Amino acid sequence: MQVIVERILVSYVSALQGVAVTWHIPHRFSKQMALKSELVNLGVKIANPSSTAGVIDIMKDFQRYCPTKETGELHTILCNGDGLSIERMIGAKRSRARTPTPASRLDGVYPAPQEFYKEGILLQDIMNEMFTQTSIADRRTLYQIKEFFNHKSVKKYVMENFQHVWDLLKTKKEIWFSVATLTAMDPGFTSLVSTHLCNICRQETGIAVRLASLPLDIFIAHAKNTQRKT
Repeated sequence: MQVIVERILVSYVSALQGVAVTWHIPHRFSKQMALKSELVNLGVKIANPSSTAGVIDIMKDFQRYCPTKETGELHTILCNGDGLSIERMIGAKRSRARTPTPASRLDGVYPAPQEFYKEGILLQDIMNEMFTQTSIADRRTLYQIKEFFNHKSVKKYVMENFQHVWDLLKTKKEIWFSVATLTAMDPGFTSLVSTHLCNICRQETGIAVRLASLPLDIFIAHAKNTQRKT
């Protein structure tokens, strides 16, 4: 979280531009992920993916590419798919659960949803809990921000407008991290720029860059005036 906040502030707060931040978070697989991937086409498997028998046949074919340990155990590999495909693969594995060998139980293939679908599920949970039309008059709610920044394409069902929902949440996150930081620097900042924020917001189309940088100039001028008075 700290790295994400640093990136936002350096990108959108003009006084912090040029400050060194971490753009890539190192992890134990950084070296491997820096290498170019080699894609291999496994061809087309003639089977019915809507039936349990067909899914078992497909998973058996995938499992042929699983490496085998010296003990005879299979190395597990991920098999990505959408929500319905994952459900069918789990059902296929359950139907083979009492078979005697790891290969017959399809232990080498592990069904896993793609990141896109996992993100969609998480975003849908957020929208279900926090995105309601009755909150349109409540300040700082998702629906009020949607109307305020003219995000007209945003709908509650995420998979119908994934990118629009993503942009709305990203805009809110970047704006409020920037404003919260400036407020922490000077508690009088929020009340000072509230009128300016309203004027700026109505002129913008959801872009957080100008919203975060323009109040900073106001804040700096206010800080200088305060220093002169003291």
